[in-house]
Amino acid sequence: MIYIYPFSNEYIDTTHRILLDEDLRKLFLLNRKIGYEDNKKFWESYLLNPNNNKVFAILEDSEHIGNCGLKNINNNCAEFWIYLEKKYWGLGYGNIVMKKLIENNFFRNDLDEVYAFVDIINKRSISLFEKNGFHKKDKVRINDNTVITMTLKR
Repeated sequence: MIYIYPFSNEYIDTTHRILLDEDLRKLFLLNRKIGYEDNKKFWESYLLNPNNNKVFAILEDSEHIGNCGLKNINNNCAEFWIYLEKKYWGLGYGNIVMKKLIENNFFRNDLDEVYAFVDIINKRSISLFEKNGFHKKDKVRINDNTVITMTLKR
């Protein structure tokens, strides 16, 4: 069973381990490895700004397998993001999580639009977003990557 819980300090160690994966970092537009202490400081500061960010741990039963959330919440709009540990890719978990997050947070936060930046080479994520009602909007450059802006409007 897949669960989504509010992110807390207890998930920082697993998050750091998950983000060590080079393929995941590339697809998630992270250009470099982040050391443990920097990662810990990042997540602790992220948790201090709950009005602008909603962060969730993704668990399969009791095992922490990824994270997702909304960030840059502003003017009834927010950026959606999700990542899973590589061994869980392609199993439908991203779809389950996305549906839960959209149903439980998109409307609860009075958001009119959510968007995501997806690397153009990340066909699996593009398909996931399209399956969940997102539409391709435009292409932009982020960190030397070409990304597609995917949007979902209420």
